[in-house]
Amino acid sequence: LIAWHGAFQKLVTSSQPLDLKVLLSLLRYSGHDPDVFATFRQELSKQCMPPYANIRTMADIVQDLKRVGGNAYALRGAQDLVSERLASICMQMGKIEEAISFYKAAVEEAGTHGYAPSVSACVNLSQCLKSQGEPMEAIKYADMALKTDPSFTPAVQLRESLEMCRQPTKVAILGAGSWARREVASLFSTDPRVRIRAVFDFGQEDSETLADRVRTAVGETFGKERAKDLVEGLQVLSGEAGLNKLLENKEVEACVVDFPATLTARLLPRLFGSKKHVLTRSPVEFSADAATAVLNLYRPHAHEVVWHVLESWRHEDVFVEMCAMVGRLGTPISLSAHSHVPLPWSNSRKGMAKGSGTNLDQLAVQLTRLLSALSICLHGTCVELAASQGPLAKEG
Repeated sequence: LIAWHGAFQKLVTSSQPLDLKVLLSLLRYSGHDPDVFATFRQELSKQCMPPYANIRTMADIVQDLKRVGGNAYALRGAQDLVSERLASICMQMGKIEEAISFYKAAVEEAGTHGYAPSVSACVNLSQCLKSQGEPMEAIKYADMALKTDPSFTPAVQLRESLEMCRQPTKVAILGAGSWARREVASLFSTDPRVRIRAVFDFGQEDSETLADRVRTAVGETFGKERAKDLVEGLQVLSGEAGLNKLLENKEVEACVVDFPATLTARLLPRLFGSKKHVLTRSPVEFSADAATAVLNLYRPHAHEVVWHVLESWRHEDVFVEMCAMVGRLGTPISLSAHSHVPLPWSNSRKGMAKGSGTNLDQLAVQLTRLLSALSICLHGTCVELAASQGPLAKEG
């Protein structure tokens, strides 16, 4: 064991990469010794995520970390405890419950040894609790961090954010489009600063689908029992009558809208008039004149409500995996996009949803979003898009 340990230390000193399987074997052979973990924790931290570790390997790593935690002791001084390091790796892997357990152990160990707990441990523990929908307990540890260091900026900002969780913003989701179903419903359902109070679409079936997605997302995050309280009273609205009921609902402070651009433009004055903040996504419209007209609708209400337009920067798993594969080959210099379904190349609105722009408008939007995602994942190295044949090339 000593020889193996020494050989690994020489590899680290020489900056040679360590194989994850061999590293885990050493940790297990040592009987999950905290000192061995502490020596090579940085190497383990580098390789505990894909593409180095798959889901099964990550589950094995968590079990190894728990065994190290069971053997934890102060390594080289009163404040040199292993629990915070174990928590950091769990947090990195997205194992939040395990991270919470280790961070709490670190805070308790600090009290046992008679010194103030690590500010970073308290802040990270507070962040984990916040993500799990426990803002009140998260406030406790944020205050603990501020007691140790009142000027620590991350703790100050976190405390302000947690204060919002005491009175979360009540929102409604309008439109059961793919963005609303796949992103907004999930993100807003798991953020303790926000509470979804109503969903709306012009079709009752679409409204029900969106409501089911919200309930599922809340249940997956907070558990079925807590989810009952969080989604209790969720309004499922549809049709013109439902829209009027939503606009009259004083409890709803903000609306997230996922309708086609022109339909959204027609709804905005009514939303602004009911003094509700609005979040929409680009494009606002498909021409500068039309977009300017929409902005002019907002100007009379700008002192009362906030309207924010965002672009969906996508970090889907398939992009991340693809970028890792491409990155091993070298720096990309061009990109070609291929459609696996027939595209409606004519520049007309036939078959399109009213107010959604022409076929080419929609195609341009989707290509732009694809390029945005790839550009981020590839760190801006995607430099050119060219259509070599077909109507797209002819029509520019």
